[in-house]
Amino acid sequence: FLFCALALASLAAACHPTANETARPPLWRVTDGKSTLWLLGSIHMLPPGIEWQDDAVKQAVHEADTLILEIPPTDPAQAGSAFVTAARAKADVPIEQRLPTPKRTLLADAIDHSHASRETLDGMKDWGAALVLAAGDASADGATRENGVEAVLTREFQKKGKPVEGLETLKGQFAIFDSLGHAEQRRLLANAVTDAAQPDGGYADALTAWRNGDAKALSDAADALFTDAPALKSALLVKRNTAWVADLTKRMKQHRGTVLVAVGSGHLVGPQGLPALLGQRGFKVSRVQ
Repeated sequence: FLFCALALASLAAACHPTANETARPPLWRVTDGKSTLWLLGSIHMLPPGIEWQDDAVKQAVHEADTLILEIPPTDPAQAGSAFVTAARAKADVPIEQRLPTPKRTLLADAIDHSHASRETLDGMKDWGAALVLAAGDASADGATRENGVEAVLTREFQKKGKPVEGLETLKGQFAIFDSLGHAEQRRLLANAVTDAAQPDGGYADALTAWRNGDAKALSDAADALFTDAPALKSALLVKRNTAWVADLTKRMKQHRGTVLVAVGSGHLVGPQGLPALLGQRGFKVSRVQ
């Protein structure tokens, strides 16, 4: 559950509100002595009632001149329409026929838990069906895009007249998925079915890891979509992180003020996460929480 939640949020409705809870999302401070970059681990869709802006996050938000997200703010209706267009398959193929036989027994549970329409899944490309299952999994736990970290921060920065930018475009993200080979798309779909079929859903595990700032658990949750699929991980995570680090390094060297970068937490953890890669480039990287 890392990508395109903005586009998918319009396809699923939330249903289970939660009581007030607190979270300590993962946060890093990156500096070269002249410029400062805050890295905040985001979760794209959240249930209501989770208080995640603690003192450390508030400090980062206060200091930042600019907010950078995976994609710039986009109207949800337009994003949803763009997703449906990009993810629509040329011909309907029953979702069962696109899964390895052992995974077909999990499909009914995955559809039931994610509230996905079998007819919708049949009419989508493999990657589109995978994302619908992931978003439905989050929605089943009461999560919405409006409560997500990016949406909340965007409203706050825009209210203060501070710019909000993106590392990628929505069209560019869809192009990444379309560029995946047949085997990689099928693997993504199979792993999404496995994730959504869990009793509590994969989203619940990711949410718990994020609330606790548990880097290892976050890395494990991200890797769940890439099980036995190194090419998939390379395309959807590693190559994107490498491109983002080049962009952020350029910004730091130009001394363009203090920046808060809020991206999916899976992009920040592990040896190929943004903090590790920026550290390799000589920046001082400190885990704040």
